[in-house]
Amino acid sequence: MKKTVIIAIFLVYLASIVMVQLFGIPTTVPKGGAYIDGIEITGIEISNPTDGQNTEIRSAPQADGRMMYGFYYVEGTYTKEEESLENNPNRIKINYILQPSDAAKEYLIYTVNSDKVYISEETDELIFLDKVRIELTLKESRANMDVQDSIIIRAI
Repeated sequence: MKKTVIIAIFLVYLASIVMVQLFGIPTTVPKGGAYIDGIEITGIEISNPTDGQNTEIRSAPQADGRMMYGFYYVEGTYTKEEESLENNPNRIKINYILQPSDAAKEYLIYTVNSDKVYISEETDELIFLDKVRIELTLKESRANMDVQDSIIIRAI
């Protein structure tokens, strides 16, 4: 190779480094902390019980490795209106652990397979509008799409 070709390649290489530094997208960490590397659902609890409501939570491992949780559903007519959601005693709080400990909760996605359940991501609650069996999956939405955990919840 001629000396001019080697110098031209070197100059293009340096120019590309400068361009990336000036116009490239900077690497950022979420406001709340690091990206989620692991999710473990540790259980559920009833968060808005009424007087006399049976708050027992039953659990059993399934053949596919997921846990199934069951709770006693309080019969009634429930809708997605704000007042009905606030007074609904069938509110289930999801308890989970994120890895690392400073992971950003805002990149957590809740998915359920039923429209009879309202998801309140701010309070980590599922509000059951009817007696159903659902599959809940918590996923990381930003950096690691493989990070997730699933459980089954059944209103008895």
